[in-house]
Amino acid sequence: MARSLHVLVGVSALLAAACSRVPAPSKAKVETASVSSASSVSSASSVSSASSVSSAERARESAKARESAARKNPKNSNGTWKDFPPAPADLPQKTLLLAYDDFGPQALAGRLLGQDCYSFGECCCMELGDRFDVRVVVTDGISKEAANARYVTGPETGDYRVVTKAEALAFLREALRDQRSWSAEDRIPTLEATLAKTEARITSAFAKPAASR
Repeated sequence: MARSLHVLVGVSALLAAACSRVPAPSKAKVETASVSSASSVSSASSVSSASSVSSAERARESAKARESAARKNPKNSNGTWKDFPPAPADLPQKTLLLAYDDFGPQALAGRLLGQDCYSFGECCCMELGDRFDVRVVVTDGISKEAANARYVTGPETGDYRVVTKAEALAFLREALRDQRSWSAEDRIPTLEATLAKTEARITSAFAKPAASR
């Protein structure tokens, strides 16, 4: 036991001596290394920041270019108008004019309204900057034929999709039930808000006035 202890002490002493012979880095070298490291970090940070700013500027310039092109060219790539004249006024408690997007994106709204491009134009091969002024007419107490006669669909007048109040509300409520049945991470709050707002607008527009006392 004593021999083992002696050996351990001897090894420890040798290690200590070896460590004492290793020269410590000079203060000047340490300071030079620190400055070099800080300079590298600063340079990398500057490059990253400049790259981010440059990307943001390019995105803004691209958006401005698209807006400018849209103003210069009021037509879509398929030759249809991007915007149409104002629609006829709503008939109180009979018609309510809404936008296609009030029923969600095409992936959802298409089940009720069809494609979000014009029914009288070519829908394939759309290009960046194309925009389609598709309108939805919700009706109650008026036939679809009468609504179509008032809100005329055509290349110079607009694209109107006519649906009844019952059809619109059934679609919206089913879509909302479906959204609310999803897990929290899969739900789309902005879509739910849009659908709920549209449902409320339709319900309010066709609400019967309270009987006067």
